[in-house]
Amino acid sequence: MFTPTITNESTIAGIVKSDYRAADVFTRYNINYCCAGNITLEDACQAAGLDPEELKKELRRRLRVIEISPSLDFHNWKTDFLIDYIIHIHHAYLAGNLPGIRKIVEKFALGHQSKYPYLAELMKAFEKLCMEIIPHLDEEEKVIFPYIRQLAHAFDDREPYAVLLVRTLRKSLDKTILQEQENIAKYLIEFRRLTNDYNPPQGACLTHRVALAKLKELDQDLNQHLYLENEILFPRALSIEQQLIQNGI
Repeated sequence: MFTPTITNESTIAGIVKSDYRAADVFTRYNINYCCAGNITLEDACQAAGLDPEELKKELRRRLRVIEISPSLDFHNWKTDFLIDYIIHIHHAYLAGNLPGIRKIVEKFALGHQSKYPYLAELMKAFEKLCMEIIPHLDEEEKVIFPYIRQLAHAFDDREPYAVLLVRTLRKSLDKTILQEQENIAKYLIEFRRLTNDYNPPQGACLTHRVALAKLKELDQDLNQHLYLENEILFPRALSIEQQLIQNGI
């Protein structure tokens, strides 16, 4: 993804077509991007009483490209840092973006179900995801992550009370939490099936394309999120639990 060059003569629709994330900025200022036709940024700003230069600055901030190197060795990160990363990157993404994604998907689905029948099923799957993931994040931050931190610290420092943590505070990571993770992954598979891997149908309007792009963004973030937890953090915690029980240390 690249950051498009934005000028006063750029059209509102053209900016969003170049990068769907611009839709959030225009929505914030009640600028209609879907049926904007050839309305330029300058004309839209004039109609809304906005400073074009300030809006362009905000668009550039919103459309900036941030990449994480694939060479990062997540497996060797300290447990505390890994948990902090998950909370401040992935949990923060969901807290900041899930309400907006929900709003645009719901609005579009309700208005276009007759033309695109799959939207009703997509909305149901999305609502189920939201209902499951919000309490799931809360449980992780308030119960599971503090337990894993305490467990890892006691294990690393070879504290004599470490095994007691497992016997008295065990949180059933291998059952409750992992089952919730599997359910979230199933919803993502359902999203892909219903949307043809987030590819808009021929003739889809700009709002339709933005809604699918946002769902794809959510999918990508959740995949990385689940990978860090299911493949690194939780197996590490389970391994520590098993070692403590076997060795009694």
